[in-house]
Amino acid sequence: MVYQASDGEPANLYVKDECGIHHVTLPAVLETPPDRDCFGHLELHEDHLQLVGVDTMMSMKMPFAELPVHIE
Repeated sequence: MVYQASDGEPANLYVKDECGIHHVTLPAVLETPPDRDCFGHLELHEDHLQLVGVDTMMSMKMPFAELPVHIE
């Protein structure tokens, strides 16, 4: 799964690899147009991470990989 911003917006790139690890490339401050903002915060939930973006930074939900259950 890959997401990328539309033309004219700073690049936000997200990839979830085959091991379930989330990789997020956030836009650089220098890529933010004048009079715009680009920041956010990360919320930790029981089953996912939530990136809450402001203005040109996109928001996204990153679900945790399900771990196998071992019953002995």
